[in-house]
Amino acid sequence: MFASRLFCRLLICLFLLITWNSPLLGEEQLKNPTFEQGLGHWTFYVPKKVQPNVTHKVDQNILTLEFSSPVRPNDVQLIQSVALKKGKHYQLAFDAKSDTNQVYVEVMCNQRNKPWGNVALGTKRQIIPQWVRYRFNFIADKTDPQNPPVIRLMLGNPSGEIQLRQFSLTESLPKQNELRKGTLPSVDLKNGQWSSDRGITLNDQGILTLKGNPKEDRKTELVLSSSGFADRTFYLLAEVRGTGMKSGAKWWLSPKIVISRTDKPKAAQRKEFTQIELPQWTSIVLAYTPSTTMPVAPQLKLQLRMEKCYGTMQIRNVRLTFDKPAAPEFPCAIPQNPVCNLAINTSQRKTFNNDLLGMNGSFRPFGKWLPPHTYKSPEIRKILNRVRPAVLRSPGGTIANWYNYETDMYQLPATPEGCHLFNAIQWHNNAGHKFGFDGFATVCRDNDIAASLVFNVLQDSPEKCAARLKDRKARGLNIKWVELGNENDTPTQRGPQLKTVQDYIRLTKPIVKALKAVDPDIRYAVNIAKANTHDWGLPWPKKTITTRWSCTPTASSAKK
Repeated sequence: MFASRLFCRLLICLFLLITWNSPLLGEEQLKNPTFEQGLGHWTFYVPKKVQPNVTHKVDQNILTLEFSSPVRPNDVQLIQSVALKKGKHYQLAFDAKSDTNQVYVEVMCNQRNKPWGNVALGTKRQIIPQWVRYRFNFIADKTDPQNPPVIRLMLGNPSGEIQLRQFSLTESLPKQNELRKGTLPSVDLKNGQWSSDRGITLNDQGILTLKGNPKEDRKTELVLSSSGFADRTFYLLAEVRGTGMKSGAKWWLSPKIVISRTDKPKAAQRKEFTQIELPQWTSIVLAYTPSTTMPVAPQLKLQLRMEKCYGTMQIRNVRLTFDKPAAPEFPCAIPQNPVCNLAINTSQRKTFNNDLLGMNGSFRPFGKWLPPHTYKSPEIRKILNRVRPAVLRSPGGTIANWYNYETDMYQLPATPEGCHLFNAIQWHNNAGHKFGFDGFATVCRDNDIAASLVFNVLQDSPEKCAARLKDRKARGLNIKWVELGNENDTPTQRGPQLKTVQDYIRLTKPIVKALKAVDPDIRYAVNIAKANTHDWGLPWPKKTITTRWSCTPTASSAKK
């Protein structure tokens, strides 16, 4: 009898221990969460243009998606309407796996119809080649009876297979270590959890003082477990003042505040103070929007940093909040009624190069979404009609090195090693995306705007470049400049035939000769590196440059 009562007590204690460390889950909000009736209440959305590339089936309560070729993540969606209550805490969970590490799923809780605003949840996670239980805790921000929320998964795959099973959406109480609005972790400078390098002091009033040294990186940092809040945008608030703050030997070496992921330091948000005097305490705001792509939320690192730079920076009242500040200050406190006095001395005059008033514009089909505007959009035409830039550049920057003027699309390099954008190029070409040169030409003609065209010198022969110039002139364009490639001094924007300055000169000289035969008056812009950023460096070896070129250590130069 005693043993029986003892066993029952142990079971009760075990149950309490499990429930104490787990969220209390309420009634299931989804219909057919385990695919027992096939898709059932789930909507499987695939546009007609990509339907041949995607198949799906349900077998043994597992939804399997098979991709024969790449598709955009938002082209394949799994959707179900749900009934959420404003202010309530929910947990969405499901199992997923793929046959490659290159797959991501974007999980959203938003509205089905316009404006499609997020109701609470919006995050991106990596799907890996093994079953993983993904859990997302969120608070419903709003409800709209006219436009009820939906759970939406947006899926994409270079090729291969994605599998999903065992969905669940329940109202729950957060775990004790999960953070709700207003309960973000304390980042007070006096809480003893910050670690500081030498040369940094914290006084009794909670003021942290960092003195810069151009030969030394000095920082105070705090590592946070982001469990419970990594799926939400939050804000770091602080008060800053400083004197003599300016960058060091390179422009990115500066006084700054940084929030980053410990596993991916480059996935960071920064607020930098370069050549700014802040004699008075100034409120600053740094927003961190997570880009979580791991099944488990990573740790975050907060840094207050003088990175090999000059001056003194003081910081106090550091805190985190989910509430967006009403009026963040940038880059310093702004007076309510500012008065500006401008003195103009007209006794001396100098001819101004109007080409410096040119603009670099490109509506490229790049990234997750197609651009909402093009050169044919009424809004864009109206803006350019009013601004009337002296010169308009096409086709933008990086894309110019992989652009085919005959198709107005990307031009695939010969090998994947020839371009760091190879996969993106292939996907956009398969989707038939174009860059809209016709709209660009129309805008230039209608508004008397000169054109600056960036030529693809990595792949186009001198003959093809000459044919392109003839074609563009036949479109009625006033072409002032031809830029010979874009930033070819950068390793990621070169082909295998272009590694050095000498390679670039040898490659472009016959192109210039062919272009001059078409129009001897057009000016030509040459790629030249900044000394502290790219590996071509400066100065150029002038002894290898003929009088046909005029090169000086600037971002670009040209000669008629």
